[in-house]
Amino acid sequence: MLGPRVVQTPVGASKVSQRFSTHAPGPVDAPVWLWLIVPAVAYPLVIASIFMGDFYSFLMRKEGAIEYLAVVILLIGVGYGVALLKNYRSVLPRRWLVWWLSIATLGTFVFAGEEVSWGQHLGFWTSEQLPEALKAINDQHETNLHNMSNKLDQLPNNIIVLGTFFAYVLLPLHLKRRNQTMGYDDPGYWFWPTRTGLLAAIGVLVIPFPKRIYEWTTGQSAPVTLRHSELQEFYIAVLMTIYLVSVYRRARWLALQRSSEGQPVAETEPAEPTRVAS
Repeated sequence: MLGPRVVQTPVGASKVSQRFSTHAPGPVDAPVWLWLIVPAVAYPLVIASIFMGDFYSFLMRKEGAIEYLAVVILLIGVGYGVALLKNYRSVLPRRWLVWWLSIATLGTFVFAGEEVSWGQHLGFWTSEQLPEALKAINDQHETNLHNMSNKLDQLPNNIIVLGTFFAYVLLPLHLKRRNQTMGYDDPGYWFWPTRTGLLAAIGVLVIPFPKRIYEWTTGQSAPVTLRHSELQEFYIAVLMTIYLVSVYRRARWLALQRSSEGQPVAETEPAEPTRVAS
């Protein structure tokens, strides 16, 4: 990774302390409802709903409220990703970042489509109308990929969970130990998520543990009320959208900063090592 260059806090940068940030000062990179309220409320609400019977089923069943809310949030992320690539890709310091963010945006769109089986869960068609060839390879008779094999179901999820652990646990510890932060012209500034997604990341990493702890300690299959795979997918959706919203807001902010200073939007300087005061 290229060493981040020294970055002075520009006018309009967030006033939040940068002491534990992996990124250089910038704007508030996600709305409060997305990074704070939604992640903070969702898990406690589900836990409380366990004692409310029908309300738990309403939230957590397949094609339930949590699933549909995840789709809405994912589509918001897709909108921000498209706007970023259309209007602010010139801010990105490396061409491969454009490709990476294109893949991230496309992946977010595919995630949303898979969640509603590309329209089947919205009532556009039923399982009885599907071709027999598709029914034969999809164990739930749905128009999606993730029910065609365990690899297509689990592999994307596992990759995101491992990436979340690296980005929110290992990377901050590494940069803190080296007393570094990532500057605007460091590709890592745009590639790695900011701490704005921390609450959602905690949800992604922690939610599977009640089920696993139960099964490890009892040797029995966990009850339905501890199987929160839909909720984990919801937190993954929130995390993906926060990522795209964050990159969009930072790219837009930096483009406006450079424009106000009379610099070309795509102007960058060589990255140099920096130290951050502890």
